Amino acid sequence: MLRSYKLKIIVFCFLSILSANVGLSQKDLSKRQLKKAFNEFINDPVFKHAQLAVQFTDFESRKILLKQNEHKTLIPASVIKLITSALLIDTLGPEFKFKTEILLRGQVIDSGIFNGCLIFVGSGDPSFCSPYLKEAVQIDSIVQIISNFCTKNGIKSIQGGIRIENSYINDPPENPEWLYYDLGNYYGAGCSAFNFRENEISLGLSAAPQPGEICPVAEIWPDYGLQKFHSEVRGNSSTERTEVFVLGNSNSDQKWIRGKWKCCTQDTLFFRAAMHDPSLYFAKMLTEKLKLSGLEIGDMEGSGYERDSNRANKIYIGHIYSPPLHVLIQRALYRSVNLYCESFLHELGSVYLKNTTRDSILAYIDDKLSREVFGDEAFELEDGSGLSPKNFISAENMLKFLERYRYCKDDLQYWKLLPDIHQSGALKKYMSPKKNAHTALHLKSGSMERVRAYAGYLVKNQKPVAGIAIFVNNDPGKSELLQKHIAKFLDKVMLLKL
Repeated sequence: MLRSYKLKIIVFCFLSILSANVGLSQKDLSKRQLKKAFNEFINDPVFKHAQLAVQFTDFESRKILLKQNEHKTLIPASVIKLITSALLIDTLGPEFKFKTEILLRGQVIDSGIFNGCLIFVGSGDPSFCSPYLKEAVQIDSIVQIISNFCTKNGIKSIQGGIRIENSYINDPPENPEWLYYDLGNYYGAGCSAFNFRENEISLGLSAAPQPGEICPVAEIWPDYGLQKFHSEVRGNSSTERTEVFVLGNSNSDQKWIRGKWKCCTQDTLFFRAAMHDPSLYFAKMLTEKLKLSGLEIGDMEGSGYERDSNRANKIYIGHIYSPPLHVLIQRALYRSVNLYCESFLHELGSVYLKNTTRDSILAYIDDKLSREVFGDEAFELEDGSGLSPKNFISAENMLKFLERYRYCKDDLQYWKLLPDIHQSGALKKYMSPKKNAHTALHLKSGSMERVRAYAGYLVKNQKPVAGIAIFVNNDPGKSELLQKHIAKFLDKVMLLKL
């Protein structure tokens, strides 16, 4: 009797598990069902006035499962970061590190006085002293390296101050194809041979005392008087959402803050602007900290730029390595940092062409990918980050690239460096909870005025089985509605049984 009872329990449990599995499998979508969902997606009124291009490709079968205007070239915005980051990591490997050398030029004279200058040789490292990467070497550690060297060698004073060797990249920091009103903001700071703290200035804006009056600048950090911020922001008594932006470029130390914000409150608005001259900010901060450590440094009148790459009379102190390339790429793709991918572009020039000239490497990449990957001219690269509205690519070519570079040098699975949209990014709050823990969408997003784009990989059991690209241009509607619509469709893509 007891044995029969136990047998019934076992059978009941088995049937329950089987029933649950059947229920789960019924949640999967067939290709036919996904096609129906796709037709509903592309024919929704949200796209009535927009240009839409989509392609969804099964990498295993090489079959295109879904497509719409896949040959049309559209602006991809920051999705273009996939191009520069994948090319660089495939060329140099995930453990590559940027190297910034520290040198002394001159000689020690009486009583520990060094008659010469302290030199930093810029290498285009975008992460130098980054406040956002725990792996990045910070300025206090650099002070320690220099102090230890000087103590060991009896140096108590460096008369010539600090100089930055900035000749590794000779282009202007900002790409000439970027829009003027982007340049003064933190994301438009551009890339130099020497970058510092991701080339950002932190600002605080106080609310205006009365409606229509100016919101004054309350905080600037770091502030060494190297640039002037002029607020033209007017106080607004309305609760309507407002935006503040910064105008200016690296040719001038003057910047203007414009827009509308609050009045009649004690609130402070914190935001970021482009750093006018990262080399000078670094020299100022390092001089200040070295003096606190007991090492005398010549004043800023003796500091500036070092253009002489001749190593004669130069003494090697040490070097600063960036975090590994895979860490830099992950930051670039997760947080869409333009500086990093512009740096990657210059480094590709150094690798491929032995020079870092922007126009030369852009032309080289256009030609290389058109010949080796795309087979057509439905691609144009104008920068490394996607900030230029003149970049374009077809959804079809984006999928060809994603398939080609899903695995990179040293067997790196490139797709792992892209954000999981359930964990990061603007779509996160609109996505339904995962039905299957072994399925994920790793996508790079791109957005600018009237542009929304997504591209990346459908991953099952830690394997990129398919690629998807969705480009929307000239959309006049609210971005929130568009994001919700795209998220709803991507929910269904994740249910596809491949």
